[in-house]
Amino acid sequence: MSRTQCIKSQVRRAFNIVGDLAKNVTFIQKSPTSFNFTTAEPAYTTPTSRVVKGILTTKTRRSSKDARSITDYEILIVSDDITDTSIYDTVTIDGSTWKIIFPIRDDSFIKSIGIIREV
Repeated sequence: MSRTQCIKSQVRRAFNIVGDLAKNVTFIQKSPTSFNFTTAEPAYTTPTSRVVKGILTTKTRRSSKDARSITDYEILIVSDDITDTSIYDTVTIDGSTWKIIFPIRDDSFIKSIGIIREV
């Protein structure tokens, strides 16, 4: 087993060990649209979603310019669980919808994804 595979298996093991600290995170694909040239109208399709385990870290609360409260989190997920994060724009955690903040940091083992929500 190569070192890379060994590290990846240990990262996966760590996510299993943390148990309920890892939450179910539903990544929701950007609303895919296309154009129907026959009707000259946009054609909307149903967005797809994917559920992975994620660990929430680094909670920050701040106020925006117009006095709205904004909450930021960082999610850690296993890099192999979602290979192309660019097709997703929101996540749902415990019934709350959050917007993904780009860029996403990826070291090939763990992805660190910023999320934000106005409260």
